[in-house]
Amino acid sequence: MHAIEYDIENHVSLLQAIMMQESGGKESDPMQASESGYNTKYPRVPNGITEPEYSIDVGTHTFSDCVKKANVKDPSDTEHIYLALQGYNYGSGYIEWAISNFGGYSKYNAQQFSDMKKQELNVSGYGDPSYVDHVMRYVGITFRGGTNPNFNNMEAWITKNPYAKTGLYGQCTWFA
Repeated sequence: MHAIEYDIENHVSLLQAIMMQESGGKESDPMQASESGYNTKYPRVPNGITEPEYSIDVGTHTFSDCVKKANVKDPSDTEHIYLALQGYNYGSGYIEWAISNFGGYSKYNAQQFSDMKKQELNVSGYGDPSYVDHVMRYVGITFRGGTNPNFNNMEAWITKNPYAKTGLYGQCTWFA
């Protein structure tokens, strides 16, 4: 598997989530990796890759670079994972920009980067400022050796949690 080859075997669930966000896991370029610098076989235009296996190879290699540039320590290091994910969408230049200007990823700076690139390139849209949220909706939460729960998720933990609204906090099994 390419995840082992590029030393990100602990991030297979993220690769699958990226693929779901990019293409629903379908089409000839399931990771939408045509524009990556690692694509040396097909035109570097949207949907330029016409071979799914090659797309997965290029996309995995690209995400591996983002994971390394974002200094992701392990699969529970969500702060750096979010930086890597947004870098996959915008290009790894976002990672260096976000670190040097803000110390890392935020929804705010993701939007700022998109706006800056739209002006710079004189285009109407640049990437997906909500890419992290869009990818993370496909990542399953497990508690034994998998992804840790996202305690920063305001909806799940505060605004839409009936127990938290009444001032009750604790493990969900306490309320079951």
